[in-house]
Amino acid sequence: GLLWRRGTRAMKPAPAAVLAGVGAGICVMVTALIVAGVLLLSGSDWLRMAQFFLIAHMPVIVVEGFVTFFAVAFLARSRPALFREED
Repeated sequence: GLLWRRGTRAMKPAPAAVLAGVGAGICVMVTALIVAGVLLLSGSDWLRMAQFFLIAHMPVIVVEGFVTFFAVAFLARSRPALFREED
């Protein structure tokens, strides 16, 4: 929260929305990679499941990025004070 606030206060709303969307997608991707890694550490029997898990999360990554992008873009239009730098 604190890093987001400091990083986006001086940013215009459009780049902040893009950054939020990319960040959300990266978070889902890292989570999927961690779960796949844990499955792989459980044994080679879980290799197919780890591959399936990663493939199944690709659309989730894209959707999460778009949802977050549009949510931040909406907030930028409806509450622009959230994106203004305070002195």
